[in-house]
Amino acid sequence: MTNGVQILVGVSPESAGTTIVAGTVPSEGAAASQARATVIAPAAPQQSGSPAQSPQEAAGPPSPRFQIGDQFTVKLVAPLAVSPAWQAVPAVAQALDGPIVGWQVIGSAAQGQDGSFQITWTQALSPDRNATIALHGVAYDSKVGKPGVPGASSTVMAPAAARTALAGSLGAVSQYVQDQINSSLTQVSGITATITSQVPPFWQILAQQLATGFQPAPVQTGGTILVNRAEAGTLMVVFITAASQ
Repeated sequence: MTNGVQILVGVSPESAGTTIVAGTVPSEGAAASQARATVIAPAAPQQSGSPAQSPQEAAGPPSPRFQIGDQFTVKLVAPLAVSPAWQAVPAVAQALDGPIVGWQVIGSAAQGQDGSFQITWTQALSPDRNATIALHGVAYDSKVGKPGVPGASSTVMAPAAARTALAGSLGAVSQYVQDQINSSLTQVSGITATITSQVPPFWQILAQQLATGFQPAPVQTGGTILVNRAEAGTLMVVFITAASQ
């Protein structure tokens, strides 16, 4: 004679999704701690009568499109420093309004021939990380009505200080990109399982560029360098210069 009564509850084995609850219910006087239970609950089967999706529904919503002259606002997510002493550096921002609100936007920042701070925006990644679109836009200072980063500072620096400013800017952008990659990984029981297919190429390519293509130049031994800087959180308008293809 056993200390409890076994219970089995389930659905027909022929069904696509089987739920089984098996366990032992203690009889009167038996200790509750002796009870054991196992639950197996696979995902519910799809409804056989669900209507087929149309080609438009299967493809998802259409990608945002822009015309020349369209504008939207972005916020820098990492500080930037530019100078004619080094090549263009990557810029990352988040769209705050317009048809791509919430999207991540990347581009390249450089100092213009007139000493202004210029950014060219080239790509955007959707919040769900499933869609990437090409952009043709520039940072636009709406207060003065010309391309440029509003509120950027200009400082004449010694070569060593300028190199430090560049390294700090690249380090901040690199850390942000790495954080985005890490957030794409799957956490299982406290152990990180790296699934590279979940990391959008958007971030993989930028991470590779930061690792190989944006190394600071050797320190100059004399003279001074004009450095433009913009803080993280700087707001600016993106002005579209070419229509979406």
